[in-house]
Order: sequence, then C-alpha cells, then structure tokens
Amino acid sequence: MLDDRLLPTPERVLRAQLCRTQLYQGVWHVLVQWHGMFTVDATWEQLQAFKDLYPDIQLEEELFEEAGRDVRTGASPIRG
Repeated sequence: MLDDRLLPTPERVLRAQLCRTQLYQGVWHVLVQWHGMFTVDATWEQLQAFKDLYPDIQLEEELFEEAGRDVRTGASPIRG
C-alpha cells in the first residue's frame, strides 16, 4: 500500500533499457508486466523507483546484458 492505495503486483520484468533521452540520460528503466494484465499493457518504470516499491523482486542479470540492443527492434545500435 502506498498513500492508502493498493499497489499493482508485478508479474514479471520483460526488458531493461538504459534511457538515452535528454530528460532521463543514463537512467535505467524496466518494462513490467503486471499481474492480471496482458503483455501489451506492460509499462516502463524507472528501475530505482521500481526497486524501492518492490524490494523483494529479483531482477535477472540477462535483462541488463541485452540492454545494449534497441528495445523496439532488438538490433544493436550502429556506432561509427
């Protein structure tokens, strides 16, 4: 419960992404599928805020190892 509101229950974390937008430069986000919701309804949450609200959730290291790929396409970014 947070501020007398029930918190949704995370079912699983689908992806992790290091944000590159100017506002959130260098901030990790995780794509969370919530209990009772469809995968298409998953939401991006700031990692630290998510960990603060759900400290018992263990995140898989593979999420962060693959985070260098573009989340929309799965392709690695072109560097040159």
